[in-house]
Amino acid sequence: MKTPLIITHAATPDVTGSLCNKYTFRISLNLSQNVKTAAMIASHTRAKIWSTVGPDYAFGHQSWEYFQKYLMEQKPGMTFFPKDKIDFPPFKTTDFSSYIAKVMQSKPQGVFISLWGVNLVNFIRQGKEMGFFNGDFEVLISLGGATEVLYALKEKMPEGLWVGTRYWFLANDSAINKKFREGYFRRFSQYPSYNAHGAYGAVRTYKAAVEKAETMDKEAVVKAMEGLSIELPVGRITIRPEDHQAVTDACWGKTAADPDYPIRILKPARVFRGKKITPSVEEAGC
Repeated sequence: MKTPLIITHAATPDVTGSLCNKYTFRISLNLSQNVKTAAMIASHTRAKIWSTVGPDYAFGHQSWEYFQKYLMEQKPGMTFFPKDKIDFPPFKTTDFSSYIAKVMQSKPQGVFISLWGVNLVNFIRQGKEMGFFNGDFEVLISLGGATEVLYALKEKMPEGLWVGTRYWFLANDSAINKKFREGYFRRFSQYPSYNAHGAYGAVRTYKAAVEKAETMDKEAVVKAMEGLSIELPVGRITIRPEDHQAVTDACWGKTAADPDYPIRILKPARVFRGKKITPSVEEAGC
C-alpha cells in the first residue's frame, strides 16, 4: 500500500523493532518504555521476589520478559518466579479467582500485573474480595491508570497501588493538555483516556507532517514525519527517524481518592522523561 500508518495503541516493541518498516510510525508509549518505567519504580521498593499475572499472548509474555530484564539492570539480585509458578490467563477469562489464589499462596514480595481493560477490571474486583490488595506484597499494574479502568471501578479501585498509563490527563498543565482535557470533559462528561489521546495525537501529528512537507504526497509525508517533534497533551514527542518510535514521557502514580474527581487519581503522579526510558535504536533492533 505504501501508505503512512500511525500506531496509537499496539504496544509490542517489534512494531518499531524487528518488524519496522518505512511506512509504520508509533506516537504512543510502547511496551518496553512503559515496562522500563515500572522496573525503575520496582527497584525502589523492598520487594526482591517477583511474580506476574498477564494476558496469555505477546503483550503479557513480553511485559514479563522486559520487566525481568530491566529490573535486573536496575537492581541486580532480584528473584523471579519460574514459569511453572506463574500463569498467563487466556484473554477470554472472566473468573480470575484461581489465578489470584495461586499468586497469594506462592507468597511473592512483589507482583507485576499487565492485564488491561475488562480483564483488569474483573481481576481487581475479584482480587479485592479475596484480599489480594491487603498489603502483603507490592503491586504494580502497567495499565492500571487507564481511565476506562478507573471509571469502571470508581471507589472499588484500591488505593495506594502503583499504576501506569500511556497518557494521564493531570500529568501536566500545558495549554494544549488543558484544552484537550477540558474540551473532552465538556463533550463526554469524562476525562480522556490514553485511547482518546492516541487518536487526537495521531491526527495532530499527521497534520504537522503534511504542513512540514507542504504536500499530501505519501512519500513526502513519510519523510516529514521522520524526526518530527510536536507538542501533544502528553508532552513533546519526537519521532526517531531510524525506527519511527516516538520518544515520549511515561506517567505512573499511586492510586488515591480525591473529592474533586469521581475516580481514583494518581497522587503522587510521576513523569518519567522519554529520553531516560526509551531503549536505543540498536537495542530496539530496527
